[in-house]
Amino acid sequence: MEWLLSVLLVLGMEVRPGPVGVALRRANERAHGLGILRGKTVLMFGDSMVNCGVNVWLEPWLKRQGVARFVTRSWASSTTLSWSIAPKLDTYIWQYDPDIVIVMLGSNELFHPYPHMKVRPIRTLLGRLAPNRLVLWVGPPAWKPDKGIIATMKAQLPPGRFFDSGKVLMGRQKDGYHPSMAGSKTWAEALQGWLTEVMESLPSKGRGAAAAPKQPRRGAQSQVGGQ
Repeated sequence: MEWLLSVLLVLGMEVRPGPVGVALRRANERAHGLGILRGKTVLMFGDSMVNCGVNVWLEPWLKRQGVARFVTRSWASSTTLSWSIAPKLDTYIWQYDPDIVIVMLGSNELFHPYPHMKVRPIRTLLGRLAPNRLVLWVGPPAWKPDKGIIATMKAQLPPGRFFDSGKVLMGRQKDGYHPSMAGSKTWAEALQGWLTEVMESLPSKGRGAAAAPKQPRRGAQSQVGGQ
């Protein structure tokens, strides 16, 4: 009986990985999750926050993960409503055929007194993005408490697909709204951690919408230049 107990104890010790083993396993899981980004095209569009510096820090990280193309389209003072009806969005989707779409909106609606009025534009906007693409939403880097738009946007996305930038402490430009280059780096680093979690959470088989084949294009559309 003692020999059996000894064997069981040894086996029990072997199945419990040490700190190094746990770290290696987690690193392997993370690499497997981020593997979905290899060869993909990522489109990030929205208001002026898109090209305020966060794109500069985010692009090299995405490229290191194997992203083939990272495209940003910024429209100053734009809102969920303006993007929900803008013809240029269809053009961007047709032109770049992105696998992953990152929406960065809400800064110009931060203090809207009736955030429930934004539900329809948000849903319309999401509906215009093909269902076989992975759609993520980056909320505004709020500099003051909002009137409810952040919670409204988050409620329209599946769990884990919305990032609340207002929780990230970052340096600002002189206007007090846009992040400085140093602040943009802090913001980008927070987004990198979130994107890693998102990729790790996707189904292992096919890795969700980002790995699914996209619908064929239905004819050519006119090109509209972005800002």
